[in-house]
Amino acid sequence: MPRKIKPLVVVRPPFDLIQPRPVTVLPAEDAMLGAVQFEVKLDGVRAAAWRGPEGVELWSRRQHQLTSRYPEIVPALNAALPVGTTLDGEICAWNGTRLDFHQLLRSPANRQASGVALSFVTGGRDLQPG
Repeated sequence: MPRKIKPLVVVRPPFDLIQPRPVTVLPAEDAMLGAVQFEVKLDGVRAAAWRGPEGVELWSRRQHQLTSRYPEIVPALNAALPVGTTLDGEICAWNGTRLDFHQLLRSPANRQASGVALSFVTGGRDLQPG
């Protein structure tokens, strides 16, 4: 019989996200010990998506609920994420030609009327299970 693995860490919102720091020059590959990660900053809203038993919740890096501000991406995240999964990423708006931060400031109804599509972009930092 397979052995059930107990999670080491249970992650439930609200929680702290990794806080990025801007740099102007990347250090040499061997300049730092340990894990260092560099990412391109997208023109979006930083968020965590947590898939609980009742569905996905979106949280800001300052631990504010974002689910009601960006409800149009929740169904896709509900379908894609197993219960207990947490993803750190960015909510981005595509206006047909480019990422458009200003669309993220509009209401969901206004975005829908304008045909703006939202995406949740993640670098694959899966903080599962929990």
